[in-house]
Amino acid sequence: GKYNGGGPPPSPAEAQGNSSWLAHVVQLYCKIVQEEFWALVLLIAIAIPVILIEKWDIVKGLYWMVITGTTVGLGDESPQQPISRALCILYIPVAVYATGRFLGLIASSFVERRDHAMEEKFLSRAMTLSDIERMDLDSDGGVDQSEFLIYMLVTLQKVEEEDIEEILTLFHKLDKTGDGVLTIDDLQQGIKRAGKLAASYNRDASLRGDQVL
Repeated sequence: GKYNGGGPPPSPAEAQGNSSWLAHVVQLYCKIVQEEFWALVLLIAIAIPVILIEKWDIVKGLYWMVITGTTVGLGDESPQQPISRALCILYIPVAVYATGRFLGLIASSFVERRDHAMEEKFLSRAMTLSDIERMDLDSDGGVDQSEFLIYMLVTLQKVEEEDIEEILTLFHKLDKTGDGVLTIDDLQQGIKRAGKLAASYNRDASLRGDQVL
Protein backbone atom coordinates (compact mmCIF):
# COMPACT_ATOMS: atom_id res chain seq x y z
CA GLY A 1 0.00 0.00 0.00
CA LYS A 2 0.92 3.67 -0.09
CA TYR A 3 3.22 4.95 2.65
CA ASN A 4 1.52 7.70 4.68
CA GLY A 5 4.19 8.34 7.33
CA GLY A 6 5.66 11.73 8.10
CA GLY A 7 9.17 10.84 6.97
CA PRO A 8 10.63 8.94 4.05
CA PRO A 9 9.46 5.35 3.70
CA PRO A 10 11.80 2.71 5.14
CA SER A 11 14.09 1.03 2.68
CA PRO A 12 13.64 -2.69 1.98
CA ALA A 13 16.83 -3.41 3.93
CA GLU A 14 15.58 -1.44 6.96
CA ALA A 15 12.17 -3.10 6.82
CA GLN A 16 13.79 -6.53 6.60
CA GLY A 17 16.15 -5.63 9.48
CA ASN A 18 13.26 -4.52 11.70
CA SER A 19 11.32 -7.67 10.90
CA SER A 20 14.37 -9.80 11.59
CA TRP A 21 14.99 -8.04 14.92
CA LEU A 22 11.36 -8.53 15.99
CA ALA A 23 11.49 -12.20 15.05
CA HIS A 24 14.74 -12.54 17.01
CA VAL A 25 13.16 -11.00 20.13
CA VAL A 26 10.12 -13.27 19.90
CA GLN A 27 12.35 -16.31 19.42
CA LEU A 28 14.49 -15.24 22.37
CA TYR A 29 11.54 -14.89 24.74
CA CYS A 30 10.15 -18.25 23.62
CA LYS A 31 13.54 -19.81 24.34
CA ILE A 32 13.67 -18.22 27.80
CA VAL A 33 10.17 -19.40 28.68
CA GLN A 34 10.98 -22.89 27.41
CA GLU A 35 14.26 -23.22 29.33
CA GLU A 36 13.03 -21.59 32.54
CA PHE A 37 9.43 -22.86 32.46
CA TRP A 38 9.47 -24.78 35.73
CA ALA A 39 11.35 -22.02 37.54
CA LEU A 40 8.74 -19.51 36.37
CA VAL A 41 5.92 -21.83 37.47
CA LEU A 42 7.53 -22.21 40.90
CA LEU A 43 8.02 -18.43 41.25
CA ILE A 44 4.42 -17.71 40.36
CA ALA A 45 3.16 -20.46 42.68
CA ILE A 46 5.09 -18.94 45.59
CA ALA A 47 4.49 -15.27 44.73
CA ILE A 48 0.69 -15.50 44.48
CA PRO A 49 0.19 -16.58 48.13
CA VAL A 50 2.60 -13.86 49.29
CA ILE A 51 0.70 -11.20 47.33
CA LEU A 52 -2.65 -12.42 48.66
CA ILE A 53 -1.46 -12.64 52.26
CA GLU A 54 0.07 -9.16 52.14
CA LYS A 55 -3.07 -7.85 50.37
CA TRP A 56 -1.08 -6.16 47.62
CA ASP A 57 -2.62 -5.19 44.30
CA ILE A 58 -1.26 -6.57 41.02
CA VAL A 59 1.07 -3.64 40.35
CA LYS A 60 2.58 -3.70 43.83
CA GLY A 61 2.94 -7.49 43.68
CA LEU A 62 4.73 -7.42 40.33
CA TYR A 63 6.91 -4.57 41.55
CA TRP A 64 7.95 -6.63 44.59
CA MET A 65 8.66 -9.68 42.41
CA VAL A 66 10.92 -7.68 40.08
CA ILE A 67 12.94 -5.81 42.71
CA THR A 68 13.38 -9.05 44.65
CA GLY A 69 14.46 -11.10 41.64
CA THR A 70 16.92 -8.43 40.48
CA THR A 71 18.30 -8.10 44.05
CA VAL A 72 17.63 -4.36 44.00
CA GLY A 73 15.80 -4.58 47.31
CA LEU A 74 14.71 -0.97 47.75
CA GLY A 75 12.96 -1.88 50.98
CA ASP A 76 9.78 0.07 50.26
CA GLU A 77 7.86 -3.17 49.76
CA SER A 78 8.60 -6.23 51.86
CA PRO A 79 6.47 -9.00 53.35
CA GLN A 80 5.41 -8.37 56.94
CA GLN A 81 3.44 -11.51 57.75
CA PRO A 82 5.39 -14.50 59.19
CA ILE A 83 3.92 -16.89 56.60
CA SER A 84 4.93 -14.57 53.75
CA ARG A 85 8.46 -14.32 55.06
CA ALA A 86 8.68 -18.08 55.32
CA LEU A 87 7.59 -18.41 51.68
CA CYS A 88 10.24 -15.83 50.71
CA ILE A 89 12.92 -18.21 51.96
CA LEU A 90 12.00 -20.38 48.96
CA TYR A 91 11.10 -17.56 46.60
CA ILE A 92 14.21 -15.36 46.81
CA PRO A 93 16.88 -17.94 45.76
CA VAL A 94 14.76 -19.18 42.86
CA ALA A 95 13.94 -15.61 41.78
CA VAL A 96 17.60 -14.55 41.80
CA TYR A 97 18.59 -17.68 39.83
CA ALA A 98 15.82 -17.22 37.25
CA THR A 99 16.56 -13.51 36.83
CA GLY A 100 20.27 -14.19 36.37
CA ARG A 101 19.53 -16.83 33.77
CA PHE A 102 17.06 -14.50 32.06
CA LEU A 103 19.54 -11.64 31.78
CA GLY A 104 22.35 -14.00 30.79
CA LEU A 105 20.32 -15.49 27.95
CA ILE A 106 19.42 -12.04 26.67
CA ALA A 107 23.03 -10.85 26.77
CA SER A 108 24.44 -13.99 25.14
CA SER A 109 21.76 -13.95 22.46
CA PHE A 110 22.53 -10.41 21.35
CA VAL A 111 26.28 -11.07 21.51
CA GLU A 112 25.83 -14.12 19.28
CA ARG A 113 23.71 -12.06 16.88
CA ARG A 114 26.37 -9.35 16.73
CA ASP A 115 29.15 -11.92 16.20
CA HIS A 116 27.14 -13.59 13.44
CA ALA A 117 26.69 -10.25 11.66
CA MET A 118 30.43 -9.55 11.97
CA GLU A 119 31.24 -13.00 10.58
CA GLU A 120 28.97 -12.48 7.60
CA LYS A 121 30.57 -9.11 6.93
CA PHE A 122 34.07 -10.57 7.18
CA LEU A 123 33.29 -13.57 4.97
CA SER A 124 31.66 -11.43 2.29
CA ARG A 125 34.54 -9.00 1.93
CA ALA A 126 37.23 -9.36 -0.74
CA MET A 127 40.46 -11.16 0.15
CA THR A 128 43.53 -8.92 0.30
CA LEU A 129 47.25 -9.48 -0.10
CA SER A 130 47.81 -8.90 3.63
CA ASP A 131 45.31 -11.70 4.36
CA ILE A 132 47.33 -14.09 2.19
CA GLU A 133 50.55 -13.08 3.95
CA ARG A 134 49.01 -13.71 7.37
CA MET A 135 47.60 -17.07 6.25
CA ASP A 136 50.97 -18.26 4.95
CA LEU A 137 52.19 -19.81 8.18
CA ASP A 138 55.20 -21.60 6.67
CA SER A 139 56.17 -18.58 4.48
CA ASP A 140 56.35 -20.65 1.30
CA GLY A 141 54.46 -18.08 -0.77
CA GLY A 142 51.22 -20.07 -0.90
CA VAL A 143 48.27 -20.93 1.33
CA ASP A 144 47.11 -24.52 1.58
CA GLN A 145 43.80 -25.76 2.96
CA SER A 146 45.05 -26.28 6.53
CA GLU A 147 46.60 -22.79 6.69
CA PHE A 148 43.39 -21.24 5.41
CA LEU A 149 41.33 -23.21 7.95
CA ILE A 150 43.58 -22.22 10.88
CA TYR A 151 43.54 -18.55 9.89
CA MET A 152 39.75 -18.44 9.56
CA LEU A 153 39.11 -20.27 12.84
CA VAL A 154 41.40 -17.95 14.78
CA THR A 155 40.23 -14.77 13.04
CA LEU A 156 36.56 -15.60 13.60
CA GLN A 157 37.40 -16.41 17.24
CA LYS A 158 36.16 -19.97 16.96
CA VAL A 159 39.33 -21.20 18.67
CA GLU A 160 42.28 -19.63 20.43
CA GLU A 161 45.67 -19.52 18.76
CA GLU A 162 47.17 -21.34 21.76
CA ASP A 163 44.77 -24.24 21.17
CA ILE A 164 45.91 -24.54 17.55
CA GLU A 165 49.56 -24.53 18.65
CA GLU A 166 48.93 -27.28 21.22
CA ILE A 167 47.16 -29.45 18.63
CA LEU A 168 49.94 -28.95 16.07
CA THR A 169 52.53 -29.77 18.72
CA LEU A 170 50.72 -33.04 19.42
CA PHE A 171 50.59 -33.81 15.70
CA HIS A 172 54.33 -33.28 15.28
CA LYS A 173 54.94 -35.43 18.34
CA LEU A 174 52.94 -38.28 16.82
CA ASP A 175 54.56 -37.83 13.39
CA LYS A 176 57.62 -39.99 14.08
CA THR A 177 58.76 -40.07 10.46
CA GLY A 178 58.52 -36.29 10.12
CA ASP A 179 56.83 -36.42 6.71
CA GLY A 180 53.78 -34.37 7.80
CA VAL A 181 51.41 -37.33 7.53
CA LEU A 182 50.27 -39.73 10.26
CA THR A 183 50.64 -43.33 9.04
CA ILE A 184 50.89 -46.86 10.41
CA ASP A 185 54.68 -46.46 10.38
CA ASP A 186 54.36 -43.57 12.84
CA LEU A 187 52.22 -45.75 15.11
CA GLN A 188 54.63 -48.69 14.89
CA GLN A 189 57.62 -46.49 15.63
CA GLY A 190 55.78 -45.00 18.58
CA ILE A 191 55.05 -48.48 19.93
CA LYS A 192 58.65 -49.57 19.44
CA ARG A 193 59.93 -46.45 21.17
CA ALA A 194 57.56 -46.99 24.08
CA GLY A 195 58.70 -50.62 24.33
CA LYS A 196 62.36 -49.59 24.37
CA LEU A 197 61.70 -47.00 27.05
CA ALA A 198 59.81 -49.55 29.15
CA ALA A 199 62.59 -52.11 28.75
CA SER A 200 65.22 -49.52 29.67
CA TYR A 201 63.24 -48.48 32.72
CA ASN A 202 62.84 -52.10 33.85
CA ARG A 203 66.56 -52.77 33.34
CA ASP A 204 67.51 -49.69 35.36
CA ALA A 205 65.07 -50.66 38.10
CA SER A 206 66.54 -54.19 38.18
CA LEU A 207 70.08 -52.84 38.46
CA ARG A 208 69.05 -50.55 41.30
CA GLY A 209 67.44 -53.50 43.04
CA ASP A 210 70.63 -55.58 42.73
CA GLN A 211 72.69 -52.72 44.17
CA VAL A 212 70.40 -52.50 47.17
CA LEU A 213 70.75 -56.22 47.79
